[in-house]
Amino acid sequence: MGRMNTSPSRKEKDRRSRWWRASPFPPVILAPMAGITDSPYRILCMEHGASGTVSEMVSVEGLVRNNSNTWDMLRGIEGEAHCSIQFFGSNPPVFPDALEQIIERGHTPAAIDINMGCPVPKVVRSGAGAALMKDPATAVAIVAGLDRYLRKRGLRIPLWVKIRSGWDADSINAPALSAALEEAGADGITVHARTRAAFYSGEADWDVIAGVVDTVSVPVLGNGDVFAGADAARMLQSTGCAGVMVGRGALGRPWIFGEIGATLAGESPPEEPTPGRRIALLLGHLEMEEELRGSEGAARFMRKHVHWYTRGLPDSASLREEANRRGTAGDLGELLVRYAESLGFEVISRYAGGA
Repeated sequence: MGRMNTSPSRKEKDRRSRWWRASPFPPVILAPMAGITDSPYRILCMEHGASGTVSEMVSVEGLVRNNSNTWDMLRGIEGEAHCSIQFFGSNPPVFPDALEQIIERGHTPAAIDINMGCPVPKVVRSGAGAALMKDPATAVAIVAGLDRYLRKRGLRIPLWVKIRSGWDADSINAPALSAALEEAGADGITVHARTRAAFYSGEADWDVIAGVVDTVSVPVLGNGDVFAGADAARMLQSTGCAGVMVGRGALGRPWIFGEIGATLAGESPPEEPTPGRRIALLLGHLEMEEELRGSEGAARFMRKHVHWYTRGLPDSASLREEANRRGTAGDLGELLVRYAESLGFEVISRYAGGA
């Protein structure tokens, strides 16, 4: 049986396919990471050259039930023109309702991204995330329902799906599932080239990304083991994907997007920031988090970021240990200023001299 107009036309798909800003090189997107890629960090990555970002994973059930913690995860997104919202869940009818809730609150997201790759047991047990790799019928129903809603409302919000290679090494089904999702109305596919069983370990199998590229006509973003500009260039060349998504490679390194952009543009990548510059960026990040979360909330949230920003710096283990004991943004900021000074760098910060 033919497609019978169940999906948008090719022309409609072209208008719905991208959410990232125009750039002279293939798009380089910040991956969604729970508890990490909040609004301040997304903004920092955009300032350092990311083409677009994706929110933390947001529960559609939490949105429709008006869960305050779920809505808090979307704080700040109204001002981010190139940020996609990532949904997760397992009940197809709830997805359009969740999007409707967001739109009714006055925000039209740059895109919607459906998470079908999260390996966390709590998410998988609910039938969401990577569990959908084993349940193609539900995966297709989720995409088809959202596509119908978008077309009924006349909305040009791109509809993307993020998947894994498969559930395990014996069930690599990313190409077949991607074809079904395209048929259902997906405007693009992001492939994290690991199975759910692998979580984040081992080497990503970029051949799976190439297999998806060969199977579908919508844009494909590759994800997995991009830690430098050279990695991004190799992924694009070896898979034919339309762009790359960077996750762990961006932890504590928002400047990686400038490095990748320069590499893809055929330019010499900028030098790694000095320790003083890294601490200055960390302090700026802390200031943004304090504005979003308050002093105590920012201090708690930034502990993991302190670890990532300071990896490889002198005596950073002691710094991180001390940072874990700082209960306010002012105390943490003062500690970081003193640390930079101990390395011979002067940083300008509102936390200098105490806060």
